[in-house]
Amino acid sequence: MANTATATIRDFSDELTTTSWNVADGTTSTGILDIYLGAIYTDSIVLGIPFRSSVLIQNPTGIAGTADPSAQRELKWAVSYRDVSEFLDPGTDSVPNPGYLKNFTFELGTANPALLAQGTDRLAVGSDEFNTIATANTFAISPYGGDIEVTQVRLVGRAI
Repeated sequence: MANTATATIRDFSDELTTTSWNVADGTTSTGILDIYLGAIYTDSIVLGIPFRSSVLIQNPTGIAGTADPSAQRELKWAVSYRDVSEFLDPGTDSVPNPGYLKNFTFELGTANPALLAQGTDRLAVGSDEFNTIATANTFAISPYGGDIEVTQVRLVGRAI
């Protein structure tokens, strides 16, 4: 089944946004999350500063620095993914996965809207930014424990 990993990103106004992912049981290293946050931050997919990350109740890590002036926690990437594991016991294939092909979503704060093509609110599938998010999520699993495939990354904002 799944454990929960969390990451917090600081925006330009020093406000925090927290994101949670499902990770496999036994995942205990914050290094995985630091790599994830480093990839999306380095490629300017998020404009805020990765602030803390943890798996369960581990010691959080802080990353110093100042956020991009346009980093707003209200602008988020809604990352949609689906469970692509038909069975929960690969090789034996005797335990069907009840989450197979179900869709799920999580959000990343401080999205960079400049990455979007004009007239769309989604990153193009296959674009460098989409691939960075999809590749960085290789450690994530569905709530049911199956492997995932990122299907869409969409810009969303706070409802006013």
